[in-house]
Amino acid sequence: MDVNVNNDGKFLNPTYVTLENSDLISSSSSENANKTSDQAEIFSATNDPLADLLRKWNLFDDLYEVLKSKRVTLEVLMYMKERHVDEIFSGQNFDIKIIFEHKLGDWQNECGIYNLKPQSWPGASKNVNSPIHQWLANIGEKTPSSTCSHYSEANVSRTASRCLNVFQMNVLSILEKVEQSKSLLKKYEETQKLTPDDRTWIVHHIIQHVVENEKKITVNQCKDLAEQIINIFPTESVVTYFSQDNKKNPPKGKLWDRYQNRQRLLKKTVNQNRKRKLAEDFENINPSETSADFEELKRISAELKYIRDWEQVLKKWNQTILYRKKKLDENNMTLQEILKDWPLFKCSRAPELVNIDYMFSYPENNFNFSKWEKFCEVAEKIFSERVKDIKCKGFLKKTIEKKHSLSSDNLNICFMRLLHAILIPHTKVFQGSFIKYTIKDSQESFTMPVSQASDVDKIIAEKRTNCIKEKSTLQPFIVIVGKEFEYNMFYVCLDDIKFAFESYVETIQFCFKLMYTLNLKYPNESVSFWTFIQKFLFDIQTQTVAIPILLKNAWEMLFGFETERHQSDDYANNCCGME
Repeated sequence: MDVNVNNDGKFLNPTYVTLENSDLISSSSSENANKTSDQAEIFSATNDPLADLLRKWNLFDDLYEVLKSKRVTLEVLMYMKERHVDEIFSGQNFDIKIIFEHKLGDWQNECGIYNLKPQSWPGASKNVNSPIHQWLANIGEKTPSSTCSHYSEANVSRTASRCLNVFQMNVLSILEKVEQSKSLLKKYEETQKLTPDDRTWIVHHIIQHVVENEKKITVNQCKDLAEQIINIFPTESVVTYFSQDNKKNPPKGKLWDRYQNRQRLLKKTVNQNRKRKLAEDFENINPSETSADFEELKRISAELKYIRDWEQVLKKWNQTILYRKKKLDENNMTLQEILKDWPLFKCSRAPELVNIDYMFSYPENNFNFSKWEKFCEVAEKIFSERVKDIKCKGFLKKTIEKKHSLSSDNLNICFMRLLHAILIPHTKVFQGSFIKYTIKDSQESFTMPVSQASDVDKIIAEKRTNCIKEKSTLQPFIVIVGKEFEYNMFYVCLDDIKFAFESYVETIQFCFKLMYTLNLKYPNESVSFWTFIQKFLFDIQTQTVAIPILLKNAWEMLFGFETERHQSDDYANNCCGME
């Protein structure tokens, strides 16, 4: 039974549905529904900026429904490229496609976006439609951002406008702000070439704009910037400025490299300033008050055990860096003593605290990704020449066969594992007898592979038992979980605590920083390997860890590193190796 209500909200006589009138009511309801739907569609199209634009181009009847079915909005239209146009038309309506692509390219150019090249490109140096020519013509009159049509300013949806303005990454607009850009653009108009210095200059000012505005660049934004450069300078190659073969490989190119370098420099500067300020504050302590000050720092350090507010933890942790460092340096504390005094090293957010202490002492010594990537490029050749162990040769062969299908994490795992076969462990004297560590001992003291996560605790228990027998301390180590060549979980184990990370390289960074922050010794089985990590991937050159003579040639081949003779002599005189 349907109940009708009039405009005043009063109930009218009910309408009973019978076999005779059911079809009539159904038909009437259907017609009303269709009418309502049609009205809604008309209303939607009337208030849709996309519809307004298509009417302006005389393409509304041909394309509005097609674009709406593809979920194309005005914002999407702004960033549409040639491949997207091809996908929409899929070889049909060729005449409409030509008109649409032409209109779209002109409209995008008016908005300061150059995803579609003008029809008269490429090559004409005097082309009045080229972005360079238009920009030069407008110098002193209007900026590229102010030459947009009234439509692009008044009718573009709020979302699209916000998308354009939130991060002003119009390359022409950026270059416009630099005085020398006029001469560079004129020169390119005449020669159609850029010199290496020109490319560096362009990249420098784009990234400088990013840094000055305190913005961050994503991979997609960097790719878009590279495409904008190519649209302005069509004789250039996009891979010069940005490239990424697939998501497994890190991005490359002048834009990305410059941005990453600037980010590292900024981080380095911040850490240096922070370290300098802490050191200055410490130096300004009155000698007569030193004892009292250290007692105060000791009290604050003790309070850290009971504070739960993380902001307060970070504040007091930073206040006690020098106290903690002094105590660790002077007392030769064991791992158990350290964890007893600072149990926060066992909490889930301990990596943040470790990084604070490490960056205070070594602000410039983070994992050198650039050096590691260069090594990976020549790793196959080096391993083929240097690896002599039969099992490792077999593993190398399987790695080479699978390398194109491996994730970056698993490729890094393979290369790190094979390095142990070059950086061969040395002999140690224990209770009057020599212990000869194997390559496998070295590998497993650094990274332990297990098939499932439940095995991690078993591995920790086994290692602790072995350390008790050998009267040694269990040093931090890495555990990877999964099948061979398909590892997907990564942990660092400190005593009986597990810290999970998203990538294998992150575990290496944390494990190394942990040992340096807590003044822990390298595991006896992998002293040579950890020395390699320290000297070549973190660039920490200390006299306490010497380079073994037998490894000198191998290391010089890896990175052309010229070791000092007295370091090798010191090591030769120490037959027991590093304790």
